[in-house]
Amino acid sequence: MKNKSYFKKGLTLLRDFTLYFYRGWQAGLLWKYTTSFVDTGLRHLDGVRNSLYIKGLENVHTKDEKIQRLHRNSSGLYSLLPKDSRFSYSVLLPIDQPRPHLLKNSLASILEQKAPFVEILIGFVSPPSTSIQAILATFEQQYPGKIRTFDFSKHEKKEWIENELVAQAKGNFLFVMEQEDWVRPDLFFRFDQTLRIFAEPENKVLYCDHNQMNDSDYFIPRGSYHQPTQFFFPYFFRQFKQQGLLVPKNLWLKAGGLNPLFQGAEYENLLLNLELAGAAFQHIPCPLYAWRISAKRRHPKSQEAFVQALKHYTQTKQLDWAWTGGYRADTARAIPPLKAPHCIQVIIPYKDQKEMTLRTVHHVLQQKGVHFKITAVDNNSTDLSIAEEIKRLGGEVISIRDPFHYSRLNNLAVQRTQTAADCDVLLFLNNDVDLAPEALSEMLRWIDQPEIGIVGCRLNYPDGTLQHGGVRQETQGMRHMGWLHVEKFRDFKHLDEAQALGVFDAVTAACAMMKREHFLQVGGFDETWYPIAYSDTNLAVKLAGIGLKSFYTPYAVGIHYESVSRHKQVIEDYEETRWLHQLLIDNQKIVVNK
Repeated sequence: MKNKSYFKKGLTLLRDFTLYFYRGWQAGLLWKYTTSFVDTGLRHLDGVRNSLYIKGLENVHTKDEKIQRLHRNSSGLYSLLPKDSRFSYSVLLPIDQPRPHLLKNSLASILEQKAPFVEILIGFVSPPSTSIQAILATFEQQYPGKIRTFDFSKHEKKEWIENELVAQAKGNFLFVMEQEDWVRPDLFFRFDQTLRIFAEPENKVLYCDHNQMNDSDYFIPRGSYHQPTQFFFPYFFRQFKQQGLLVPKNLWLKAGGLNPLFQGAEYENLLLNLELAGAAFQHIPCPLYAWRISAKRRHPKSQEAFVQALKHYTQTKQLDWAWTGGYRADTARAIPPLKAPHCIQVIIPYKDQKEMTLRTVHHVLQQKGVHFKITAVDNNSTDLSIAEEIKRLGGEVISIRDPFHYSRLNNLAVQRTQTAADCDVLLFLNNDVDLAPEALSEMLRWIDQPEIGIVGCRLNYPDGTLQHGGVRQETQGMRHMGWLHVEKFRDFKHLDEAQALGVFDAVTAACAMMKREHFLQVGGFDETWYPIAYSDTNLAVKLAGIGLKSFYTPYAVGIHYESVSRHKQVIEDYEETRWLHQLLIDNQKIVVNK
C-alpha cells in the first residue's frame, strides 16, 4: 500500500510538472516558468507539497475564467452597495504613441468596471495615430461620456500634463495609470469597499500591490510586487511604484500636484507633500494592478531627484538630516547628526569560548566616535582567564551562576552594573558578533530620532550572506508566531529590503541599541515567557505598545556566528507559538491603556 501511495503521488507530480511547463510554453514564458519552478518548487521535496507549490505558480491570462469570474462577481456585488456620490473616480492617462492593441486592453479594463462614476482623462503627449483614433471612437460609442481627450502635444512635461488633467477631473478620487497597463475587474469595487470603512475617506490615499504581465496578457510567474504595507514618515527611504495609486482630488490640489523640479521622483515628492497636507495612507494587499514588463516608462526613476525631494521634506519637518544616495538606485540614505553626549553600556553575555568572546570585545574597543563602557556577563564559565582579560581591557564582569537564561542575564546586567549605571544607552551584543568600527556610531545617530525605540544593524554570516536585515511578522497560520528574518541567506548584491534603512516589526537583540529609560519603561526582557528565544521580538512588541518603532540600518555592519554560543533549546517550540505571543500582546495593550 505504501508503494502504491508513492506511485500515485509521483503520477500527480508528473502531471502537474507537465501542465505547468505547458502553460509556460503557451504563454511564451517558458524560461520564466522554468526558473520559477527551480527556485520555488524544488525547495519542497515532499511530492504533495511540491505539487501544491507548482499549482500556486500557475499564472493566468486576463481572459481566463478566474478573471471573468472576478468580473461577474464584482459587477453583481457593486450593484448592492448603497449609493454614495462621494465615490467617483477619474483615471489620469497621458498617452504617447502606445501600441494600439495594448492601449485597447488598458482602456477596456477600466471601462468594464461597474463603478457608478468612472471617467478616463486622456492627455495626448503626441498626436494620436489613425489606429488609436479608431479605438477611441469605438469606445466612445460603447461608453458615451466616459472618455475625455485633451491635446497636450505642445507640452512635453508629464507632470504639467497630469496636473492639467486633474484640473479637468470631475471625480472626487484620482487614479494613476500608465498607457499599456491593466487593472483587475474588481479594482474600483475594492477601492469603494475600503473607502467606506473610514469616517473621513476624503483624507485617505489608497495604494495596491502589482503583478507583471507580458504583451500577450499573461502574468509573469512570481512577478508580483508588494508595496510597503505601511508608510512611516519621516522614515521614507525607498522609491515606490506609483501605478495603482488613488488620491483624493482635494488632497492632490492641497499638496500642489506633481512638481517637474523632481522629475524621476515626482510621485515620491507628491507622497511626501500629501503627508504634509494631512493624508492618511492605506495599503490594499492585493495585486489589483498589472504593468507591462516591456512598456517604456516616460521618466525613469531618479535617485538624485529622490534625494532632493527628501531634503526638502525633512527641512520642512525641521529635521537636520544630511542625505546621499543609498546602496540601491531606488533608495536614499539619511544621516542624522550624532547628538552628544551619550554613554553606551555594551552588554555581552558569555560562557567560556575565550577566543570568540575576546574577539567580540576587541571589536567593541575599536569603535569610533562613541563613548561606551563594557559589561560582560559571565554565565558559568570554567575558564576564569576570560574575566581577567576583560577587566584588564577596562570592562567590568558580572558573574551569574544560574542556568542559561538570556533575558535574565541581560536584565541583571542593567540592574547590577557598578561602572555603567550612568550610561543612558544600552547595547545588547552576543559574544559571537564582530562589529565594524563605525557600527555603533551609525546606530547611535538613530536612537534620538522621533519615535525610535530600538535600533538594529546588518549582520552577515562569515561567508558574507545575510543573517539579519530586519524582522517582519508573518500573519499566516495560528501555530507559529511567524517572525521572519527578511532575505536571510542572500548575498548582499541580491538584497532588496535589507539594503535600505527602514522601520521593521522587530530587530535581533544579537546586536541592538536602545535607551535605558525605554528599556526600564517596558520592564526589560520578559523573563517569565521568553527565557531564551523571541525575547527580542517580544521587546519590540512592548516598545510598539508605547508608540516606539524598531529601526534597521544596513550601514552598521557586523559578522554574526549565530548561536555558536549555545545549542537549540527544546523549550522554544512553546515560545514560538502564536497563541502565547498574541496573549501577551493583548495583555500589553491592556496594561498600556490603563
